[in-house]
This record gives sequence, structure tokens and C-alpha cells, in this order.
Amino acid sequence: MLKRLPSFPSLNFSIRFLIGVFFASVSQETFAQIANESKESFFIGAELLYEAPQSLYNIDADSLKDLKRSKYPKPPPESIKYKITLNVFYSCESEKIEESQKVTVYETIADNRISLLELKLDSVSKKSSTTNTPCSNEQELCMKTAHYSQEIELKRLLGGYDITWAYCCFNQDIQNLENTSKQGLSLTTHIPDIIDKINSTPVFTEQLITTFCANNLTNINLSSSDLDGDSLVCKLKPIYSHRIKSKNSNNDNEFAQGDIISQNIITEKGPFEQIKYSDGFSYKKPLQNSELKLNQETGDLEITPIIDGRFLIGISIEEYRNKILINEIQRVFILNIKM
Repeated sequence: MLKRLPSFPSLNFSIRFLIGVFFASVSQETFAQIANESKESFFIGAELLYEAPQSLYNIDADSLKDLKRSKYPKPPPESIKYKITLNVFYSCESEKIEESQKVTVYETIADNRISLLELKLDSVSKKSSTTNTPCSNEQELCMKTAHYSQEIELKRLLGGYDITWAYCCFNQDIQNLENTSKQGLSLTTHIPDIIDKINSTPVFTEQLITTFCANNLTNINLSSSDLDGDSLVCKLKPIYSHRIKSKNSNNDNEFAQGDIISQNIITEKGPFEQIKYSDGFSYKKPLQNSELKLNQETGDLEITPIIDGRFLIGISIEEYRNKILINEIQRVFILNIKM
């Protein structure tokens, strides 16, 4: 016959008391930090674009594909209402997506900020890969894109305008970055002098999937198209942090020239510091010695990763009109390479 073990109420109380003391000793800031890191780890990347109204081109949409403009059908108006678009990439596990994002609009020559523009969340799209990848699960082969936009009317201005969005910080393990918790991201695009030019940025034609297997040949489609018929060149280029470039700023514990709003930073006009890479990595070698080939005309990126982990990469589309560089956009994203 089994004997019932005696209970010890005082012992149970002592255990509960010690557990309570332990949790009470953990500050609210610690819990907030853990929650923030968990949320931030789902951030994958972003791109910043703009578009002029199609009606200004005074031509039907089908004809735009073959049009190479040196002159427009009619002169630009006194002001143009541009649509500013920000696409932010998240993993499909992400539940919390911000309802708005802020961008700054500066005069390029005078450095005057003319607007702090709030972009509203329009929609969230999702892309899943149908490829059978043995090193990844179904959730890892899925990505959400949050689409934000807002219109702004800009007058003709010598030198044009610069638009900037900034983010802080990469509180996750990114192998090719140095001190990730104090590094952020800024994206800037330029609206050229609209006294004699109308421009819309190029757009990437494919949504991303960013999880791949090591030691396998991987192709990433980074093709782009342009409403204006400008010549486009795809390149690996430097990625810029949220920090303003300053000879007098050596304090890594402060956000240079910026105020934190969630993870979206309101920043002053650049130039910005370049992202700092770990030893052996650079913007040209984001996966160290892994084989990487980028077709500058088609945007096809071929990678055979020989290491695993998370790696930040920046792909820029340069936009040329009459052989003159007038603007560029950049898609920055985190590659997740798994064994």
C-alpha cells in the first residue's frame, strides 16, 4: 500500500516567495528590452521610392514601356504632387507592424527641411516560396512587405529634393556587421531638379525571399523597371547607417542628430556614416569569400554561400538619363543562410 507523502505548506510558500522575489528583481526595462529585441529580430529590410503622376506624361500607359524621353510632351507644371512609397520587409512571424513611418524632405542645395512627412500603412502583402528547401521550414520561406505611402506637392526647385527614411537599430545577430545593436539604417532618394525634368524612381519587379541553404547555388531576382524609360544599372553599393557623418562625434552611446520614435528615426540631412562591417566583410563581399555574381543589366544575383548566418546586403539601382546619373534607389535586406 502506497503511503501518502506529507505536505509542507511552509516550504511551498518559501518557493513561491523566492520566485516572486526573482521576478520582482527583473526590471521593467529588462522585459521591455527582451520584447523589443524579439520584435526587432523580424525586420528584414526596406526600400524607398517615389512616383510622379502618370497624367504629367500625357501618354497612355502602353506607350510608356518603349519611350525614351529627352523632351516631354508638355513642360513641367509649377509644382508636382509626388507619391512617396516606403516598403518595409518583415518575416511572416511578425505580428506587430507599425501603422505609419516618417520620412524627412530636404532641399538638396540649401539643406532646409521642408517637410516631416508621415507615410500611412496602405497594405501588407505576403510572398511564400514554393521551392522545397531542405534546410528551412515553411515559415522561413515566407516574407511580408508593409507598403506605406503619402503624397507631397513640391515646387520647382534648383537642385531638387532629398527624401530620407531611417531606422534603428539592428538588435539581432548579423554576422557581417560590427556592433549591430548600435548600428541602424538610412535610405535616401533624390528628386532631381524639376525645372526641366520629371522623374519617377525605378521599381524592383519582384518581392523578396531571403532564406537560403548554404553550399547551394542561389539566384535572387533583383530586376527593375522604370516609368521614364531611363537606363538602369544594378550594383552592390555601400549601405548607410542612421548616424550623421561628423568629425566631432565619437560617442557610440548616443544617436547622432536623431530622435528615436519606435524604430523609425527622424534624422537630419546627411551625409550619413557607412555601415561598419566585421573583419573580412564589406559591401562588395557581404558573405565574405562566398562566390557572388551580380548581372548589372538584368539584376540577377547568384550566390553560393559557404557560411551560415544572417548577412546584410545592399543592392542599388542607378538611374541614368542621357548618360547622366540623376538618382539611385537602394534595396537593403538581410540574407538568412542556413546549413
